[in-house]
Amino acid sequence: LKQCVDFLAKASRSSDPSKAFVPYADSKLTMLLSSGLGGNSKTNVIVCASQEEVHASETIAALQFGQACAKISKSARRRPHETVLHDIIAKLDLEIKECNELIEKRERWETRQERRSDGHGGFETYTTTKLVGAERFHERLEALHKRRAAITGTTF
Repeated sequence: LKQCVDFLAKASRSSDPSKAFVPYADSKLTMLLSSGLGGNSKTNVIVCASQEEVHASETIAALQFGQACAKISKSARRRPHETVLHDIIAKLDLEIKECNELIEKRERWETRQERRSDGHGGFETYTTTKLVGAERFHERLEALHKRRAAITGTTF
């Protein structure tokens, strides 16, 4: 891992970083981390250190590794298809927000008096309260949430 970080640090200082060779295939770990290390991504490195004298050599090595990582400068850029997907999701989020606002404006509680047979030849009256006025918008909101979940790969 350190060797790859050193190569990436050299590459970021060179005039044409895209032509620099980084030996990702030298290790399974660096192969797994290759997209995060040198790809189109933002990567954070956390270095753990110890204050105990027993671990001084490991702490110094870890801090030197952190300094080498700090020398790497990459800039993640959105690819065209990612921008289109981002725009679609942003449009869906706006529609969801507008639908929620319409629901808040039109929804109301409605109270009704209803009669039913009591089973002994008489009738009883009871009161029901129901949320009405935005049923169509609730259906639209559910459809929008399902569509967004399908695009982002999440569950609804």
